[in-house]
Amino acid sequence: MDVLPTIAAALGLRIPWHVDGQSVLSPRYREANVTVAKDHGKRLVVRAATLEHRRELALRRQVKLFGSDVPLAGLYGIGRSGALLGRRVGNLDLPAPAKIKLDPLDRTGSLVQVSGSMDGAAEEVAVAARGKVVAVVPVAGGHFWALVPRGALGRANPAIYELRTT
Repeated sequence: MDVLPTIAAALGLRIPWHVDGQSVLSPRYREANVTVAKDHGKRLVVRAATLEHRRELALRRQVKLFGSDVPLAGLYGIGRSGALLGRRVGNLDLPAPAKIKLDPLDRTGSLVQVSGSMDGAAEEVAVAARGKVVAVVPVAGGHFWALVPRGALGRANPAIYELRTT
């Protein structure tokens, strides 16, 4: 790619001399490699086709997890048991709260991260506060991680319920 051919193409001008590069706007132009800066400036060179393929896989995974065009509140109910979101714990047939190691809560932001680890075979957990389910998330490798609106959690400590969906 080259700046001069790109500017000329954008203006509809023909360059009367030879240039080595080509316009980014050219339909024939395809970037072979992409340089990605990450982790404190560390640069990685990735084939453009590989990056595009990984992006497509990530997007499919996100749509599968979160759905598409769902209301923002639906993001707190991820997984098969997402329909429990907002329901009163007393009206549900849930097991006793699980024994978990809950990570410290930081209530300074508008969203509170509720995360921890547990032993057991739970596939998902329901996070409840003030008698209502405020989040439902998958468990992976004995760990779970949920974002909960601070207003839904209030000052209450969350109760974590193991959910087995099979």
